[in-house]
Amino acid sequence: MVKEEFCVWVSGQPASVAGTIARALELELAGRATVVLATERASSSQDGPLRLVEVVVGAGPSGAGPAAGAATAPDVVVPGDGARAGESARMVLRHLAAAGWSEPLDDYSDDDEAAVSGRLQAFGYL
Repeated sequence: MVKEEFCVWVSGQPASVAGTIARALELELAGRATVVLATERASSSQDGPLRLVEVVVGAGPSGAGPAAGAATAPDVVVPGDGARAGESARMVLRHLAAAGWSEPLDDYSDDDEAAVSGRLQAFGYL
């Protein structure tokens, strides 16, 4: 059973990789979740009526930690390697499925990743 609607907050560096991951998640979660691409980590005040799932791309945002106001760890941290953006998106989708926020990835394969990458390349995103 999938939980209520939720928001996936994607931030981190490099911005192009974070954007690629956010677009892949948006395509996969269309109609089930809102995907937000942001330049900064989500603040706790952003966790309003929708459950917020925070994804950080890269080694972690600079200034992260309790002293910087980021008292909580993100839900998912993925590599900022552009060549592995599809794999990172699948990692996030697996986390969401394990937490009950989305359907399992039984039918999501490398062919699906290639199709998403092809669409993103066609639009000049990669």
